[in-house]
Amino acid sequence: MKFVLVPGGWQGGWVFDALAADLRQAGHEVEAVTLSGLEQDTPADFASAPNLDTHINQVADLIATSDDARLVLCGHSYAGLVIAGVAASGGPWPGTPFGPLTDRLRNDPAWTFHEIPVGHNIARRDPHALAAVLAALPPSVS
Repeated sequence: MKFVLVPGGWQGGWVFDALAADLRQAGHEVEAVTLSGLEQDTPADFASAPNLDTHINQVADLIATSDDARLVLCGHSYAGLVIAGVAASGGPWPGTPFGPLTDRLRNDPAWTFHEIPVGHNIARRDPHALAAVLAALPPSVS
């Protein structure tokens, strides 16, 4: 089996060195990813800084080129967003639950679904729209 390990923000694949060694010793293949822009000793490129979409595409591309039939995708912290995005993209596996789940929640009257089309960093790109959505939430019920 192949394990693709994706670290949280400000970390790289090196944080999985001990885990990767154990998995390899047990006979598994391991790919510990360092997400774009988080490489050690690499100068920051503010003109084309990577974002969540960049990271989703990076991991999806890695998986698409894998010839392993059994693959486990593991994400830590921020990488939970990355691997959820990879799963939602459909990838090479059938039946991902994320697309149908999103559609179900969008159409469920018990849920309020908000889309503010600004990309990954809503708090920076449109903080006023985010504040309006949050301010419009009903008060909690005691």
